Amino acid sequence: MFDYLLGLILLGFGIRSHPAVLGETDVTVESSASADASTSARRKTAGALRVMRPKFTAEEQEAFQKERAKREENLERIGKLRIESLHADFAAKQKARSEKDKTTKSALEAKVKAFTDQKKKEKLLALSGKYQTSVVARLAVMQQKLESMTVLLDRITAAAGALKVQGKDVSVIESHVSSAQAKVASAITAVTDLASATPTSFSIATEASAKGDVMKAIETLKSQLEPANTAFAQAHEAVKLALEGIEEYTDATEEAAK
Repeated sequence: MFDYLLGLILLGFGIRSHPAVLGETDVTVESSASADASTSARRKTAGALRVMRPKFTAEEQEAFQKERAKREENLERIGKLRIESLHADFAAKQKARSEKDKTTKSALEAKVKAFTDQKKKEKLLALSGKYQTSVVARLAVMQQKLESMTVLLDRITAAAGALKVQGKDVSVIESHVSSAQAKVASAITAVTDLASATPTSFSIATEASAKGDVMKAIETLKSQLEPANTAFAQAHEAVKLALEGIEEYTDATEEAAK
C-alpha cells in the first residue's frame, strides 16, 4: 500500500515530468535539502542558459556583444533584487504553511500510533513524512524554474535590445517577450499562492478508512495543483517562443554561462 500511494503522490505532483526551460540544467529536489543546497541549485539553474552568437561580421559582432553585455549587466542587477524578493516571499509562505500544518500532522501521527495493525501504522507514519516532503519539493522546483525563466527573459531582452541597435527589426521578439513576462508573472503568482494554500499534511478518520482518506487527499491535492501546472506550461511555451525569435538572428547553442 505504501509504495503504491507514494507512487501516486509523485505521479500526481508531476515531479520530474514538467518541461525544462531551453538550455536550462534540470534540477531534482531530493527530500529535504538544506537552504544552502537549495540556493546553490537555484544559481546553477539560472546560470545554464543559451548563449547567443550573432550572425554578424566581426565588427558587428563585437559591437553587439558590448551592447548586450551592458544591457545584461543592468538587467541582472535589477533582476537579482526581483528574484530575491520573489524567493523570500515564496519561502516565507511555504514556511508559514508548514507551521500551520504541524497541528494536523501531529493529530494524524497520534491517531495512527493507536492503530492495532502495526504494519499499517509504520507505513502511514512514513507516508506522512513523504507526503510533506513531496509537496514542498514540487512547489520549490516549480518556483526555481520560474525564477530561471525570468533570468532567461532578461537575457533575451538584452539581446533584442542589442540587435535593435544594429538596425534589426525586433518588434515581434519584443511582443513575445512581453507576453512571456506576463505569463511567467502569472505562473509565479499561482505557485506562490499554492505555497500558502496547499496542505503539507492530511488527516484520516479511522483505521478502517485510512487508505480511502489518503487517496482522497491525493486527488484533492492534484486538483489544487492543476491551475499552477497549466500556468507553468503556458509560461514555458511563451518563453520558448521568445527565444526562437532571437535564434533567427543568431547561432544559438546550449552552454553553461561563464
